[in-house]
Amino acid sequence: MHIKVFACDLDGTLARDGVVASETWSMLRRARRAGLTLLLVTGRRLETFAADGPFAELFEAIVAEDGAAVYCPRNDTVILPFGRLEPGIVKRLEGLGIPLERGMAIAATWVPHDTAVLHVLRETGGGATIEYNKGAVMVLPPGATKGTGLQEALHELGYSPRNVLACGDAENDRSLFEIAELAVAVSNATPEIKQLSHAVLPQENGEAVCSLLEGLLEGRMPLHRIRPERRLLLGHRLDETPVHLSPFILLDQNLGLAGASASGKSWMAGLITEELLRLGYQVCLFARSPAGPAKARRCARRSRRRWGIATKNSTV
Repeated sequence: MHIKVFACDLDGTLARDGVVASETWSMLRRARRAGLTLLLVTGRRLETFAADGPFAELFEAIVAEDGAAVYCPRNDTVILPFGRLEPGIVKRLEGLGIPLERGMAIAATWVPHDTAVLHVLRETGGGATIEYNKGAVMVLPPGATKGTGLQEALHELGYSPRNVLACGDAENDRSLFEIAELAVAVSNATPEIKQLSHAVLPQENGEAVCSLLEGLLEGRMPLHRIRPERRLLLGHRLDETPVHLSPFILLDQNLGLAGASASGKSWMAGLITEELLRLGYQVCLFARSPAGPAKARRCARRSRRRWGIATKNSTV
């Protein structure tokens, strides 16, 4: 299975009313022992996570403050990929007299105080972005989202977004879902997030996460739809309708191409390879027949010319 990373929201997903159930902790430990890389992606302030706490123990990275702060517990480092809020904006927000929480890189309040926040941003000419999370209003450095914060964590750990299954429930999980290979919503998620997801679990909160992880550990993916932009286009039928292939068939299963000599098997393999490269996957080509190495080199050269990607020829 090419899914190696589980990126999960905290409140409303892992936790119910701010509390992670003991059964959920047990499943997370089991998943980590089985080799699944766990990433926490949350809007909570980074300072709420202790360096020796259970989250730091189980998760390879904590993407906090809605993506503005990334903590890697193994080497005890904090990254602020998008910097901090501009001090002038923070000073104006503090002068509003509204409830305001300060994180390492962000400031947060609640609806209906977003009206005052938006007024400050208009007067200062921007310099910040706003994310909502079920009534919470987070003021972020430009560029910071859960999705972009996740990308920074993946870069640090050496993974691709194509390895990621993400699970969430609220508006600020949108960018997380857009980046992940597979996006799964819990049943208590907002309607917008359910619509964006590839699959919706029948359970809520930690119970849903436990069921999802149980399936992954048994080699089962949740029933899901494939986004149109993630499908492999192979061609068109006589009536001009497109013929697509799910990349998961190639990544997690086997696909055979059979036919007589010179019937186009290598051409089809090359087409599939190019489509995989276009979608951001990595490909390794092996050739076994005497004519195979030449065919592999032709396919590699064509992919290199078309996508500008370095390729190597391998034979066995």
